[in-house]
Amino acid sequence: MSLTALPPDRFDRAAAAHLLARAGFGGPPRDVDRLHALGLQGAVDSLLDFSAEAVEPPEWVVPGVEIRHRAERLREHPEPMTEDEIAQYTTRQRNRDLARTAHTADWWFDRMYVTSTPLREKLTLFWHGHFAIQASKVQNGPAIWSQNQMFRRYGAGPFTELLRQLCRDPAMLRYLDNDENRRGKPNENFGRELLELFTLGEGNYTEEDVREAARALTGWGIESDRMVFARHADQHDDGTKTVLGTTGPLDGDDIVRIVTSRPRCWQFLGGKLQRFFVRDDRDPDLTEAIAVHLERHEGHIGETLRDLFTSREFYSESARLARVKGPVEWLVGFLRSLELGTPPAPWRRDLLENLGQSMFEPPNVAGWPGGRRWITAAALLTRFRALADLLLTPGLSPVIRDDVRETLIRGTRRETADALIDRLFLPPPAEGVRRELARLLDPLPPPDTWTDADLREAISRFVGTFHYQLV
Repeated sequence: MSLTALPPDRFDRAAAAHLLARAGFGGPPRDVDRLHALGLQGAVDSLLDFSAEAVEPPEWVVPGVEIRHRAERLREHPEPMTEDEIAQYTTRQRNRDLARTAHTADWWFDRMYVTSTPLREKLTLFWHGHFAIQASKVQNGPAIWSQNQMFRRYGAGPFTELLRQLCRDPAMLRYLDNDENRRGKPNENFGRELLELFTLGEGNYTEEDVREAARALTGWGIESDRMVFARHADQHDDGTKTVLGTTGPLDGDDIVRIVTSRPRCWQFLGGKLQRFFVRDDRDPDLTEAIAVHLERHEGHIGETLRDLFTSREFYSESARLARVKGPVEWLVGFLRSLELGTPPAPWRRDLLENLGQSMFEPPNVAGWPGGRRWITAAALLTRFRALADLLLTPGLSPVIRDDVRETLIRGTRRETADALIDRLFLPPPAEGVRRELARLLDPLPPPDTWTDADLREAISRFVGTFHYQLV
């Protein structure tokens, strides 16, 4: 089967809101109106156009920051160092890298909030979860930044090229120990995850395939003095290998070519795209349809997403409000919808850590499990309390602008409830849910008498519902 095109006249305002929430992080009503006015094809084209916005790096990124600790130590301390001096120096370097990574996470969060190309940032988040690494093991801030840029640069293009870049990515090579993968002593970590978690899925390769892929990737490492990719010919096993039935003096590029020639690769990736962009539960028919389009477009992610975002399946009733918002998209979406600005970086870093989605620190190489596991009883309570604190705590609460306030407070409770729902819930919920939400305003004074505190309390009641956790 393949995806079925949505008739353009079915692209109503609710569909535009659904698209904005899934292909980005939501936004205020005027962003929904803008997409709706463009029509289906125009809206999707605008989201896939990444040319309008340049990416400025974090302030700490300067030429030469890829130099590794050893080279920096030799430059700063040319004389031999004692063991204590080495330990102190290593601690300083580690703290600096932790700070750089934290600053990069803050920079990325701010980009997701202000970006005019939300799909690029949403895709970068998707690839960060798919090709997961932990900065605490990599211990190199520049490499973390470089990988984030790689996802942004190649994430909407051909998957084969993205995978080729990944096989040259210093952060991934360090994280999965391929910088220690040498002829005669192959390290299987990267080869195994390349087959299992990145391209084919468990059960679609043999242990011999893993061993042979590891041999093909020997010597694909990092320069001795700089955190940049290097192919070390003296460490590469150039002998004959057989991976998934293909035999020859294979290297990393050959492994990429072999795995992306398998239909199973597109089925596996189709499932990942389905669960991230459409619905949390597995839908074999939809996964197969996305896989058909991936293969038709030779793995081009952007063109496949164009087909998905213009399909009936994407806008079907079963696809709406069928995903639990991950902590990052939940928080970014809340701030964008109310145009609040961003809270202090330490506060949001702590919150995301408590909710289980510290940026650049997924739980393991499999990434974040997502779905209903985002909203355990403890996580829901943390979400509810966090936004209540953000809205109601003096000194922490961002300012609600007067022009935003004027769009929210209307003549009657129901009109005010509808205005709040239009801001906060993308896509809009069903009528029964709207009535349920409107009743939350009953204990408050009449809207025409509301103070700023009353408005914040009303918003807090709405975002503290289970319905708000869905998209």
